[in-house]
Amino acid sequence: MPADEILDSLSGGEFDLPTAWSKQLDDELTEAEKDTVLLSKFSGSRAEHEQLASSIREQQRRAERLIERLRTTNTDTSEHEQRTKKLQRSFRSALLQYRPNTRAQAQQERNLLLSGAATPAELRKKKVRTGNAALNAAADVTTALQETVSMMSDEIEKSAGNISAMSESSNKLRKTKG
Repeated sequence: MPADEILDSLSGGEFDLPTAWSKQLDDELTEAEKDTVLLSKFSGSRAEHEQLASSIREQQRRAERLIERLRTTNTDTSEHEQRTKKLQRSFRSALLQYRPNTRAQAQQERNLLLSGAATPAELRKKKVRTGNAALNAAADVTTALQETVSMMSDEIEKSAGNISAMSESSNKLRKTKG
């Protein structure tokens, strides 16, 4: 529960701490469950995988602390405890799913390369786009710069060809006049 809502509840004299903790616990568990589903489908870099797993572990710790707080108020926590245990099982399964996910992703990339449906450059671009936003932005800039360099090289080659043609033409005109 955000601090503003807590203060509003306090000022009205209707604040119920166990209810606030229960709501916060529900929100924490819901967020952790969503992240666990993401983790179970994740096939990105090991560092990003570890970061997401660490985030889920922290969410679980916060949920466990909230359950302990609720216990001190003699609130029934059995439903939350069951949800937490289910989350822990799902989290373990999601952690174990990482290796098969990365293998399947690698196999899919190999198949795309072998079938000719994708080039190595396209696969690199796709991998870059699946990372975090800062890396995506940097990759987009890098890709744009590479394309600009390529276009400039093409234009320089055209200009060199035009200069060469004009030079030959000028030489022929001089010979014809002279």
